[in-house]
Amino acid sequence: MADGTVKDIEDEIPFDVPEGWAWVRLQEIADIARGGSPRPIDAYLTAEETGINWIKIGDTKPGSKYIVSAKEKIKFEGKKHSRFVHAGDFLLTNSMSFGRPYILKIDGCIHDGWLVFANIKNCLLQDYLYYALSSKYIYDSFSLVAAGSTVKNLKSDTVKQVLFPLPPINEQKKILEEIERIITLIEEVENDKADLQVAIKQAKSKILDLAIHGKLVAQDPNDEPASVLLEKLRAEKEAKIKSGELKRDKNDSYIYKSTTDNCHYEKFADGTEKAIEIPFDLPASWAWCHFGDIADVINGKNQSKVVDDAGNYPIYGSGGIMGRANDYICPENCTIIGRKGSINNPIYVNEKFWNVDTAGHPHQKHSAIEFLTSIVFKD
Repeated sequence: MADGTVKDIEDEIPFDVPEGWAWVRLQEIADIARGGSPRPIDAYLTAEETGINWIKIGDTKPGSKYIVSAKEKIKFEGKKHSRFVHAGDFLLTNSMSFGRPYILKIDGCIHDGWLVFANIKNCLLQDYLYYALSSKYIYDSFSLVAAGSTVKNLKSDTVKQVLFPLPPINEQKKILEEIERIITLIEEVENDKADLQVAIKQAKSKILDLAIHGKLVAQDPNDEPASVLLEKLRAEKEAKIKSGELKRDKNDSYIYKSTTDNCHYEKFADGTEKAIEIPFDLPASWAWCHFGDIADVINGKNQSKVVDDAGNYPIYGSGGIMGRANDYICPENCTIIGRKGSINNPIYVNEKFWNVDTAGHPHQKHSAIEFLTSIVFKD
């Protein structure tokens, strides 16, 4: 102790350290102090004006251990009302996310949202201290001494008393080498993971592309051609029109391939037809059709009148479930296709649901679709 007395702190030691290490208080390795606001100087200068760097939390960058610049400056007379810090000092955040260390690359003044570790003793390597202050043990120690019922903050006096395990310099060098080796490996794994995710996404896209072009699996010449299925659907539709169940849409049409010239044509309800250009060739048993030939497409509706947290039916948008409803629009076994936003993210739903007006869904046949699709259902 300062008065020459000795105190037994065996019960305070958190864990055993290797031979040659020593437990010290943080105040023994650095001068620790809290920042201060430069009152009554409340006029800030721009970064281009002459003054003193005013270092704020906003000057930090995610993932960086350095503070290299400050966006604002204060007048020189503000220095005596604040705390001046130097390049090489350590700053620790002292707010809601307290204890995050940064190494300064600039001089400047700090407010009371910072703690500064200045005059770092030569028994410590700068990078080792950075990693040590970033460790879970130090964070947990700071959490124990943080004050405040709503917003926790660190007081310099209590931080000074936190115990710190100090290894010899040579051991610090070895630890640094191992930390940086492992961090490099982790970064390589993360990069490989990102590359793998891209490769998986590209592979999925390629597989789906091959599937829709009819190139994913071998074609069976004994399969019933898709054109036969489409003829059956048209026959069913005609029967419903004749019985009065459906009204003929003046825009009704269907696509067929001429056996005379092997070209594709679109034939309309009034008997007229026109040649059409298809996106790509399909296997012999496949056929081009309108989406409306094979599915009903129902636009969504505003959900404000049916929203109910206790509702029996999910509310879907193009991004997924948005809530619950006491009514539904769509029957079971539908696929939602976004009209806005996530247009390339179809969602299959096997229960009744309400879909909002940013999403539509195909269910059965409907004649209002005017774009081509190569999705063909075969028995």
